[in-house]
This record gives sequence, structure tokens and C-alpha cells, in this order.
Amino acid sequence: MNAPTLKDEYARLERDRYKVLERAHKNAVLTVPSIQPRDYQSSEDLPQNFQSMGARGVANLSSKLLLSLFPPTMAFMRLELDPATLEELIAEDARLAEAGEKPKIVSEVQAALSEIEKQALSEFDTEGWRPVVAEALRLLVVTGNCVIYDRPGAKSPTVLDLRQFVAKRDPENRLKTLIIRQGISVIDAEAYLGHELTRAQLQGEGFPEYGTETNEDVIDLYTGARRTEEGKFEFFQEIAGEIVSGSQNLVEPKDLPLMHLQFSPVFGESYGRSYIEDYQADLLVLEQLSRALAEGAMIMSKVVFLVRPGSSTKVSSISSAPNGSVRVGDSDDISAIQAQKGGDMAVAYSQMQDLKTALAKAFLLNSSVQRGGERVTAEEVRFSAMELEAALGGVYSSLAETVQRPLVEYLYSRMKRTGKITALPKEVKPVIATGLEAISRNHQAVRIQQFLQSINQSIPPDQLIQYLRYESLLADLATSLNLPKDQYIRTAEEIQQIMAAQQQQSAVENLGPDVIRAAAQQ
Repeated sequence: MNAPTLKDEYARLERDRYKVLERAHKNAVLTVPSIQPRDYQSSEDLPQNFQSMGARGVANLSSKLLLSLFPPTMAFMRLELDPATLEELIAEDARLAEAGEKPKIVSEVQAALSEIEKQALSEFDTEGWRPVVAEALRLLVVTGNCVIYDRPGAKSPTVLDLRQFVAKRDPENRLKTLIIRQGISVIDAEAYLGHELTRAQLQGEGFPEYGTETNEDVIDLYTGARRTEEGKFEFFQEIAGEIVSGSQNLVEPKDLPLMHLQFSPVFGESYGRSYIEDYQADLLVLEQLSRALAEGAMIMSKVVFLVRPGSSTKVSSISSAPNGSVRVGDSDDISAIQAQKGGDMAVAYSQMQDLKTALAKAFLLNSSVQRGGERVTAEEVRFSAMELEAALGGVYSSLAETVQRPLVEYLYSRMKRTGKITALPKEVKPVIATGLEAISRNHQAVRIQQFLQSINQSIPPDQLIQYLRYESLLADLATSLNLPKDQYIRTAEEIQQIMAAQQQQSAVENLGPDVIRAAAQQ
């Protein structure tokens, strides 16, 4: 049985996506309407909100997630050896130490892995991934789903919202099918295919008469991936039912340039749920109360005077009187209309303030330890991670698997394909450090410092050199802090030269220059 075309499969899966897209539209209306508009809505047609709590909450939460998941000044992943290999290297270092040689294998391996981590961080920042991930996190908070597409030949990846892709997952939440749809011009479509579109192809794309199309007309380009029985993905592109020549490729999951990210996966469903869904009711009531208070305040601020019928005060005299003027009349003949709804408005205002307080806690708007700009400390990153872990109820940790891991694995695979790094041995695996553990290798530095403090309390300082390998400790500490150890730690030869100079200086001070000169002459 032949597989359906990407267009037909997109149309079938589009029906399953309808309810998810409707939820996303409702979430966007209450927060940032422009992040997930309807197809027929232009920027002028977007709804105007009467409250900004939703927009500020999305901006703050997505910013904190970006800082904690992808810190700008620290590696957001680390490369680690599997335990068995690490034990072998430690044992080899011990044998070197027993033989009187410097044990440096583990430290050198850790330093080499740290350099690769730095290259990955540089790739993430210089190739345009950070702004794309920032926009992806905004979409995830509001809609729960997005796709990052690293189009071959493009300067930077692209982020797509729910209107532009469909997905199908198995009951274990593993991706089975992912198809994106993008509009391109007819001339670009023919360039992709390498020939002019036929009459049947144009009619199938909605052009009723052959030859009526223009270069400004748009035709759909479908890019899809289907998982095979072997676990790989068949990746290809299609225009008007025809596969684009040269686009077919069979890739491993980590090499797939289409990444479907989910905020909160729901097993058994093909799409994730968003953070906003949990607070949609509060945001809806806040929007209604804000609108009622705003409209009520405008009504109450309107000033209208009444003149008693049959009074000597003339209406025209009062209505045309400039500010501060004097007119003849009786004040008892004139009164101002009062809505007398202050008590009702106070109840609505109190309820609105309660909702704002609750939403501010949900969106972490009450606390701010992070400074502006990109130069943030590791302690600020750790505090933000702990805050997110407590506020999101474990969802933050799951983002390591649904957001960080796919991006990290693809980034390393991309760097290998472009020759920026060599292929990693199978004993080395990328590890995501998230949640209450510090981001990147910094938590290892804290552990080393705690270890040294405990040792100092248990062993006299003059005996520490008998138990500790100071060179390895300093090398691991520098690597943990992402510092070049060769720049700060002296080599064994330099240490020997310094010790020899100190011994010579001590001899000069103890024996005197004459004795040293005599010994040199002999």
C-alpha cells in the first residue's frame, strides 16, 4: 500500500489538531493575541485586552525559563563519561601515581569535554538559536506546542506555531509523523522541482485555469518526517503531490531538523498542554472585571448637569459658561448626575486585586533576583531554577526532556556534521543539569569546595598533602568553573623550578653567600 502524500496526510491530521488550535487561540486572546492569531486576522483585527497581567506574566515566565534552561554565560549541558569508563580512568591515574608519575588522565579528559561544551554554547549563541528558543518558549507557555525547523542552507533556524504544522505521536509519546506547511511563490516552487508545474498540479493547488497563475501566487511546500520500523525518520519535501528531488533522507532521531517541542506532554495525545490553560479561568475573570471597571470608570467620570424645570437659571447660560466665569442663578436649581455605584465598583476592584495577586505568584512576578542584561551570576541562575521548580510543580524539570534534550542532541549532531567537533565516543553522553541542581558544571565546583571544607575540619592542615592530590583538585575545580586550567595552574616543571629557587634562597640565607660561592667553585 502506497503511503499518502504529505498534503493528504496533513489534511487528515489537521482535523485532529482543531481543538488544540482553538485552545491556543483562547489562551492567546487572554495573554498575547499576536502570538497565536487566527488565519484571517491581521494585526489590526487582533482583540485589545483591558488588562496586561497575562502579557507580563508570559514575558516574565518565558524569560526566566530561557535564563534557567539556556544560561547566556554558562554551558547549559555537560558531557560526561559513563561510570564504568570513569572508574577505569581513575584506576589508571592511581597506577600512574604509584609509579611516581603525574596522574592527569581524568583531568585532561574533563578539560577536553569542557572545551567541547564551550564550543556548543558558542554555536548556540552565534548561529541565531537563542532568539529562536526565546520565541519558542513564549509559544510553549501560551499554546503548549511549537516546532523548530533548522532549514538546510538557512542562516538560522525558524520557529513555527500550531497553524503551520501537524503531529502524530504514539501512546508512549514518541513522535511518529510531523509535517509542516509553508507558502512559497510559484516560481520558487518550480525552482525546487526543477520544471514548470503541470496543469493538473496547478488545478490541484486551487488554480482553476491553467496559465492564470502569477509569480505572486502562493503554493504550499510540505516538509515532513515519518518514523520507520527501525526507529529512524524518513525526511522529505513535497510540492503539488511531487517529491522534491534531493530532499529525501533517512536520518536518526537526533539528526532530524524538525523538532516538535511540548510544554507539558500528555501521554496518549499528540500535542502538549500549555501553562496558561491552568490559569485560563482566572485570566478570563480578570479580563471581564478589568473591562467592567474601565467602562464603569469612564461612565462615572462623565459630568452632566441637570437644571430644575421652571427655574430662573437658564440652561444656555450654564452650558456656555467658560471655566471660572460668573453667572446669575440659584445653586439649588442645578445638580450633577451621580452614578452612585462606588460600592459596587469597590467589590469588583477588590476581587480584581485578589486575582492579580494570585496570578502574580503563578507567573513569578513578585520576586526578582535576576538583574537586567546577560551578565548574570551562577547563584542567580540557581535561584531562578529553584523558583521555577517550586512554582511549576515539577514541569520545569520535565522541560529538560521535552525542550532541552532534543535541542542539545541536535546541536551536537549539527556540529559533528559541519566538522566543528569530532564524533563523540559512545562512552560520552550529553547530560542535562536542571532543577535544584545548578546549571552546567557549577554544581561540581560547589561539591569540591564542600569536600575541601569537610576535609579541613577532619584532618590537620599539615597532613592534608599526604591524602590529597592537589593538582587534580585544582584542575577539576577550574574545569567546573569553565576556566582554562593551563592559564591559572602551574605545570609540574614550573613547580619544581619554584621549589629549587626557594631551596637555593633558603640556603643563601642560612649558610651565607661565601659558603655558596665556595661550593660553586668546587
